[in-house]
Amino acid sequence: MSASGGDYKIQIVDASFKLCIQRPNPALTMAHLKMLEKSPAIYPYLFSNLKIGSIAKGEFSLTMDDVFQGEVPSTLVVGLVSSSAFSGDYKKSPFNFQHFDCSFVGFYVDGQSFPSKPLQPNYVAQTYLEAYQTLVTGRETIDVGREDYISGNTLYVLNINPYVDFNTKRKGHCRLELKFAIPLPESVTVILYGKFPQVLHIDQSRSIIFE
Repeated sequence: MSASGGDYKIQIVDASFKLCIQRPNPALTMAHLKMLEKSPAIYPYLFSNLKIGSIAKGEFSLTMDDVFQGEVPSTLVVGLVSSSAFSGDYKKSPFNFQHFDCSFVGFYVDGQSFPSKPLQPNYVAQTYLEAYQTLVTGRETIDVGREDYISGNTLYVLNINPYVDFNTKRKGHCRLELKFAIPLPESVTVILYGKFPQVLHIDQSRSIIFE
């Protein structure tokens, strides 16, 4: 954050790129070549995709249909941030994820809700434990307390496929629904961060195939 009215600019004075080169043992290279003659190398990984939505000031709800164009993420993170902060306002932080009195978070895949019941936090009544648990459950390295959660760390983490099966890429229609207890005091940007299981194949000719 910076003072208002300032004439700011960013100047990069120095940049460097450090690269470590490893030379493998020739015997190891030959062993890999023989293995590739029999079958391709397979590398499972998680692909990330980011989608952005916007909600105008004074609105009570948002619906985003077919969010990922037929793809279904294994995990989805939903965050709300001030549009002015997202657009680069020096006086605001784009990492200040506020709750904006969100009272309903529903994510549906082919009509089925994930989680089984949409989140319905009530921040006025301080009943948002279920929403808070989506962020910290199974993530011991996240040091965010309940009070911290509503002070710039309000993220909704939805597990659609917690087991991450790399054998099949799930297809389906995804819909996100958000509702707010009061009209939004300002324009809000919705950030959707999805993780998708993918598999990369490398054959003997070094061709790379993504599945």
